[in-house]
Amino acid sequence: MGVFDQIILAVYTICLAAVSALVVLAALGWQVPLERFVNEALRVPEGRWATGILAALFFVSSVRLLGLVFRRRGPGQTLVRETELGQVAIALTAVENLVNRVGRQVEGVRDLTARVEAGDSGVRIRIRAAVAGSAAVPHLTAEMQRVVQQQVRQVVGVEVEQVAVTVADIGAEGRRRRLD
Repeated sequence: MGVFDQIILAVYTICLAAVSALVVLAALGWQVPLERFVNEALRVPEGRWATGILAALFFVSSVRLLGLVFRRRGPGQTLVRETELGQVAIALTAVENLVNRVGRQVEGVRDLTARVEAGDSGVRIRIRAAVAGSAAVPHLTAEMQRVVQQQVRQVVGVEVEQVAVTVADIGAEGRRRRLD
């Protein structure tokens, strides 16, 4: 979810909370806000227009947020390469699986999750990792970036624009933690 969608969700939630509070107050017998709204806002054409525009924006926001909820990133997102024999399509999820497997092989990495996005001239990779407590984080993350970039280039045959690593946990060697 992007920043724009997060802003829409925040504003939408605040508006929904305010409307819910007014409905609860009206259900408890406090009719003043509803009577005032009906008498002042909906009585004049400008008020009806403003109410209609606000309701339309609320509806469009609802549809946008529902679209985000039900949007799936599946095998439809692929990297397509042209060869002399035809097209080769590689699912981004396949590249993510490769990054997850290769990244876990770096000594000191306890767990990781990877996200791969198609870039302008290759792929951008975001890794969230849990590392061992005894690991030298700068060395470990540099090694992870190098190994991941090299393996993706070699196995998939695409350039790696960026490998961004976030260390989410530094812990003991003995326990493994699942990252989401």
